[in-house]
Amino acid sequence: IREAIARARALDPDHALSLAIRGTVRAFAERDFAAAWRDLDRAVALDPEYSRIFRLRGQVALAGGQVGRAIDEYDAAIERAPLDGDLAAGRAWTAFLGGRTQDALKALRAAAARWPDVDTVHASLAAVASWAGHHDEAIAAGRRTMEIDGDLPNFATTLAYAYARAGRTEEASALVARIAASPDGPPSPSMLVPVLLALGDRAGAAAHADLARRTDVAWRHTLDVDPRMVELRTFTGTAPHLVLAAASVG
Repeated sequence: IREAIARARALDPDHALSLAIRGTVRAFAERDFAAAWRDLDRAVALDPEYSRIFRLRGQVALAGGQVGRAIDEYDAAIERAPLDGDLAAGRAWTAFLGGRTQDALKALRAAAARWPDVDTVHASLAAVASWAGHHDEAIAAGRRTMEIDGDLPNFATTLAYAYARAGRTEEASALVARIAASPDGPPSPSMLVPVLLALGDRAGAAAHADLARRTDVAWRHTLDVDPRMVELRTFTGTAPHLVLAAASVG
């Protein structure tokens, strides 16, 4: 990614999206949020109407534990691209991570009706509806995600989670085994943590969380703010960075 960014900026030093992506890499891979926001602010100054830049800003804010700011950045992205269902899903998912489950569920139901073919909408609905106890709805949304994407591992974990939460543990375990053997590779370890917790495998969930913290650059930050991880945090003990993340949500 760094090499591609360097090539793009050699062609155009003021290429806004390249700067925004560099900022995202600095936040996710290097944990240098001060440098990340310098790049992201410069990107907005160069192209204030590009929705994707605001989406990346939302992801960086979330990675830094700033859930409220992440929602604001998604709102700015949606204002610029109101027909983008993926943005609607990202905004709703961020609201869920901020503890606003019912708001997220309402938004995702509306998004699913509006965008029947957007995978992130249905995957997010499957997870949130399952957490809220709407198991039939969650399973239906998880199956729709699979219809759109087949066996793509990360998305398939949402159906496995819905099965597990509904008490259909054999189906959940079989799906986990199937996606683990996917030719696309195993799912991101962060995505498997809530599935394993729902299956009652706290030790396996803790092991995957540890792996995620070491290797899962894209998604490990969700472990500290996802309400589905409360049992894991109780099981493994609360580290100082979890306290800070919880405070930022509150």
